[in-house]
Amino acid sequence: QSFLGVFRSLPSLEKTVWRCLILLKPQASRLILQLHCKYGVTKTHNLTFQECERLQAVFDTQRCASSIAGPAQVLAEAVVHFPQTLTEVTLEAGSGGKIGLRNYVEEGAEPSKTMVTELWLAKDEFQAVAVAPGSRITFCLKEFRGLLTFAEASNLPLTIHYDAAGSPVIFTLEDTVLEVHLVLATLSDPESNPQPPPTNG
Repeated sequence: QSFLGVFRSLPSLEKTVWRCLILLKPQASRLILQLHCKYGVTKTHNLTFQECERLQAVFDTQRCASSIAGPAQVLAEAVVHFPQTLTEVTLEAGSGGKIGLRNYVEEGAEPSKTMVTELWLAKDEFQAVAVAPGSRITFCLKEFRGLLTFAEASNLPLTIHYDAAGSPVIFTLEDTVLEVHLVLATLSDPESNPQPPPTNG
């Protein structure tokens, strides 16, 4: 966030900055950005960072019960219909191999006050659809949109691998020189894990 803040107003930067110098000082945990501007003005931004351990996700796409493969453009055009403020989206396998996308509605939300956006894509819009009938997962829309934008710009087909609600969903993009694996958490399905009723003692 701090790094992006330096480049917040791109139009004014393009007019005034003629050189950007980026220095990394690992011993001091600092990233220094110097913007050399018109009239000899130099703006220096000292950003601190904290080194953290790299996490390695353990996943196996071959063991996933469901997979959907196709052009990223199909899903990118579908998610355009969802509001930017939407946090999660639900992907659902329908009859005849249709794939549905619906905004996630929190449990307990009042139906009369909740707007629902839902659309279905035919099986033939994808290259391959092998899904468990009735399977449904809910995941973060923001990261999904970012991946779709990258996949579209790179002209790479997207494959979605998943098992059941609560298990990770794995998005893969593959090319001869590039391989991308994005692993996202999915929400647990409260219907599949019912809570035992409270006991009165």
